[in-house]
Amino acid sequence: MKIAVSSMAFESLDKTFDFFGRHPEIYLELGVDLREEEVEAIARRGIPASSLHVPCPFGRLMPNMASFDPQVLEIGLEVINRSLDAAAVCKASVAVLHPGYATDLLLPSDPESRDALLTEISGEAPYYILDEASATTSAEYPLSSEYRSYMTQLAKKARLAIAMAKGRGITMAFENLNPRYPYLCQSPRDIRFLSDSVDDISFCLDIGHLWISSCAHGFDFYAALSSILETGKVVAVHLSNNSTEGTRFSDDHRHLLEGKLDVKKCLEVILPYRPDVLVIEVKGDPTPDVDLLASIVTS
Repeated sequence: MKIAVSSMAFESLDKTFDFFGRHPEIYLELGVDLREEEVEAIARRGIPASSLHVPCPFGRLMPNMASFDPQVLEIGLEVINRSLDAAAVCKASVAVLHPGYATDLLLPSDPESRDALLTEISGEAPYYILDEASATTSAEYPLSSEYRSYMTQLAKKARLAIAMAKGRGITMAFENLNPRYPYLCQSPRDIRFLSDSVDDISFCLDIGHLWISSCAHGFDFYAALSSILETGKVVAVHLSNNSTEGTRFSDDHRHLLEGKLDVKKCLEVILPYRPDVLVIEVKGDPTPDVDLLASIVTS
């Protein structure tokens, strides 16, 4: 298993270089925050990359593989192809993808613009919204006919992204998402559906997202964690903590021991499945998280 750190942890390229200069055994996940020139500089420096998060280099739009609009699908595949170019240059073997959304639109990759759009469109379905500020959905939303129709479309079109990546020798890993309107893959049921529907699909399991979904939708977190891992298709895991509790929902990417989630207990469940990559996806200096994870993995 590779231990990796997402580029979101670093405020600048200099800090990225400094960290990996001191930790040559750790891999990098190239995040959506990186510009094209930064990706090129990382490749020139020879920092080992485990994975890349689409879209990278930074682009204005997130792909939506669930859209029924052929033009939206085409644009999304162009974004994915550009990201796969970067993954190949940096020798990353996994590309992590937010699978799609229950809309025919493309969502902005910039968080502020995306939040504003989600607030606007979630007003169209107030009966599914638990928290207006974060557009967090209730447990009924993933059961709705609209949501299920987009999940079915995603299962059909996911193969396009998988084949595109496979042609480059890269594994496309579909990530479970936060319970926000109109995000898909909010529940372990959705991951199992994709696993059953698409033979060669792979997943990135984000424990922070899953924790928020469990709080919003009321399912057992550890049972859900095991359910996703039991597909045998989890190739990467995103590790972070967050402050979500009760009706307060926040994907704030805290350090592994700073939040409401018992990350050590999560790792007890995860490690026997030996995913290819464990990615520390926190904001701020990841050194204590790397030390913690390395000690657990090697114990």
